[in-house]
Amino acid sequence: MRRPNMKKLVLAAAVVGGLVGVGYRAHAGYKATWTVFVEDYNRGASGGVGTARSAGDSNSRIGCYVYKTTTARYGICVARNSAGAIGSCLTQDPATIDDIRSVNGISFVFFQWNATTGDCEMVQVRNMSENQPMVP
Repeated sequence: MRRPNMKKLVLAAAVVGGLVGVGYRAHAGYKATWTVFVEDYNRGASGGVGTARSAGDSNSRIGCYVYKTTTARYGICVARNSAGAIGSCLTQDPATIDDIRSVNGISFVFFQWNATTGDCEMVQVRNMSENQPMVP
């Protein structure tokens, strides 16, 4: 039985590998821009942290944070759109607070609040590669 010549196999693999790449361009992944949206009628707000930071106006912002006192821990989400409309909610639910703690510079945040109490009825945090990152 004849053994294959390793040098020839490596050279053939390199040539085939190089030819497979010919004609292909590198593509970046999908990119999303999430403008801050505040809708008082439906008591909801959404937007991208990075998109808000990069906005051309001085109003746009969105995010959530945790505030702790000696007796309680709160999660708070706040949004303001380019027109200055503001939406916010507050929660003491431990699971929701854990979700709020995951907000970072590439997060998309969506939240809804109770019209009477201001409590968070829903908080959604999406940390996805397509979200615009926060830059200075």
